[in-house]
Amino acid sequence: MLAVIYLVVCLFFGVQFLRLLFPDPQRIFVGIAPRKETLSLIPTNLFFYPAGFVIGLVFVTILTYIAAYIMTPFMPSEMPVMYPANIVSLCASLYCGSLFWQKCFARRNPEPVEAADPASEQTGLSRHRLSGHVPADSRPPAKDRMKIPGYTASVGSVLFYLIPLLFITAGIVWLFFYSFHVTGSNVVAGWSVFSDLSPHTAILSSFSHGVNFPTEYPHFPGEGIRYHFLFYFLCGNLNMLGMRIDYALNIPSILTAVSCLILLGVLAVLLSGKRITFILAPLLVLFRSSYAIVDQIRSLAIAPGATVQSVFSGILSNKQWIGTTPHDSWGLWAINVYANQRHLLLGVALILVLLFLFLPHVRRMFLHVRKAQGWKAKVNQFLFSREAWLPRRKDPIRPYALGGVAVLVVVCMPYFHGSALIAGLLILFFLSIFSENRVTYAVVAAAAVGSSVLQTQFFSGGAGNVVSFSNVWGFIVEDPTVLHVLIYLAKIMGVASILLLILLFAQRSAYRTIVILAFALPAVLAFVFQTSVDITANHKFIQISIILYTIFISGLLAFLWMPFTANPKPAAYLADADSLSKPAPVHPVRRILILIGTRILAVLLFISLTATGISEWIVYYNINTSGATMSLNSPMVSWIENHTKPKDVFLTASFTMNSFFLSGRSTFYGHPYYAMTAGYDTYARKAIYIDLLSGCGGDLVRFRALCAQEHIAYIMIDNTLRFPDDSAIAEGFVLNESFFIKNLAAAAAFPNENNTVIYSVN
Repeated sequence: MLAVIYLVVCLFFGVQFLRLLFPDPQRIFVGIAPRKETLSLIPTNLFFYPAGFVIGLVFVTILTYIAAYIMTPFMPSEMPVMYPANIVSLCASLYCGSLFWQKCFARRNPEPVEAADPASEQTGLSRHRLSGHVPADSRPPAKDRMKIPGYTASVGSVLFYLIPLLFITAGIVWLFFYSFHVTGSNVVAGWSVFSDLSPHTAILSSFSHGVNFPTEYPHFPGEGIRYHFLFYFLCGNLNMLGMRIDYALNIPSILTAVSCLILLGVLAVLLSGKRITFILAPLLVLFRSSYAIVDQIRSLAIAPGATVQSVFSGILSNKQWIGTTPHDSWGLWAINVYANQRHLLLGVALILVLLFLFLPHVRRMFLHVRKAQGWKAKVNQFLFSREAWLPRRKDPIRPYALGGVAVLVVVCMPYFHGSALIAGLLILFFLSIFSENRVTYAVVAAAAVGSSVLQTQFFSGGAGNVVSFSNVWGFIVEDPTVLHVLIYLAKIMGVASILLLILLFAQRSAYRTIVILAFALPAVLAFVFQTSVDITANHKFIQISIILYTIFISGLLAFLWMPFTANPKPAAYLADADSLSKPAPVHPVRRILILIGTRILAVLLFISLTATGISEWIVYYNINTSGATMSLNSPMVSWIENHTKPKDVFLTASFTMNSFFLSGRSTFYGHPYYAMTAGYDTYARKAIYIDLLSGCGGDLVRFRALCAQEHIAYIMIDNTLRFPDDSAIAEGFVLNESFFIKNLAAAAAFPNENNTVIYSVN
């Protein structure tokens, strides 16, 4: 219940914050949509609620973390610091949210001003100005206000948005719960996700069952945290507040994923003017385009004795990720990526919020440059006009509010999803070249860089420990010539790569062409620079570009389905449209033939765009019928929680996912891949780990000194350490158990849990 209250407070705070700053919510939509009549297609709440939720979520979560961090040194060990931290953050957020709501209510319902007494009237006006709203009598007459078409709810229009949204939400719920759930007393993580979820669940438990302040990586303690962990802090907080671990991880994943897909759909509607894109864009994210399905069908079809039935049977029974490019066998581009990286769609949602805030400035520049007469006037408008660099005076779009929200978003982003922040800044940088109000872009960029530098210094000891840019051409493409890179992109994107090339040159609006180019920049970065130790991690930048491009691809499909505008643009709106040309009338017979042809093409393209995704959902289902488990009722975990300190470090086997991590404690040398890709020096620690397993060659004094140096309090020996596999032996992980039996006291033993014995170092 407390966890649900936490999420509701995040939503309340974020929505009221946006409503306070944007009293006329349609202004943002007006600024983005090339045609104003598009505003009648979609309600503004489909922006305000998901955007408000993700903004509230990141802000309240960071506030909770700061409160917990500050309180930790002053709290007794028996009192979980997260409880008072939540009280502080939730009370502060509720107060601010209530204050915002009160101001919004007062603005919508101004008190009447008594005109009988001039002094009273003046006092009343002053009071209203101070309270943040203007009396109705002081506003411009309704006839003088800008008339904007608005969304009018009807049963049909509500069902149009509600029913697909319910189906998409149901798919997202299944996606996350199918691969991570509790069965009986066991936590089950599917085979396709357990390797990524093992460090994530360890971080989660380090907050819900430990005291991970200052924050460290549970698989590699002692060197800070070099991973964008705050989403998992959020999940750990919800777990501590009473949500079972699978709900604590899955519910925020579901809510942020659905919020992201709603924002994506809304932006698609505004840019395309087609309501159906609200559904199509999310579907194209969940069912990706790729030529992998062609390779799969070909391999099944050329098998000896192949039939149509055997091909379908092979697809339905497949348990391996499809594709022929490097690391396709990992499911690098498949639907699996969203189940693995639960925080990815939250990062994309925050990028989408930034786009909503800045696209109005971009479109305005194109409108005003086009209206300028002569090249000299156009150049002056683009480069030297006041509005090209500074916010407009008395601007109804409220540019200072837009900038303020953007600053809040980027300040919060670094340790929610650093890669998304880099991608977002790249997109904004390119858009700023073609935008008004460029100084605001610079302020937001400065806030993002300043916040990132401070946070990386605080959490990780400096930005160089988290991200470093080195020029490495080609990503993971073998023999990365320009041609091979283009072929690689065509393979991983399928038909979408051809459609994007067509769309780039088929836009009637330069505004949308620039947006298409801007969306490519994260992918360009991935092929030009290496940003971390593992270049494969660059796939997130490409994934972000692909997600954003579904906006335009869905618009193309919608246009092919309905190539003729049902209702011509009202004359009142022509002056603000990106294209002033009016389509010529089409002969009825020709119209019908064109309509049949384009709709057949739309259906064929939709099937081609989603076929690989459908096959990958089948693979996802087949792989995750079973998985790695952790026990919620482990006596070993209970003993560790009750008899050791929250910051104690254990020397254990090189665990990936293990019940041990549910205790909230850290292991000195967990599976090294996670730590290595985060930038830790795993090779140096491996040498120390091997030395410790041997008991420092039987030298007890040196062993204790080394444990003290590395802050190791307990040794946990189980059958995984006693009977290493060939790879562990090759690594040198050979245990000298007799040393520990002879020299250390056994603190606890759990024969039924992999024959585990825990020794105390001191």
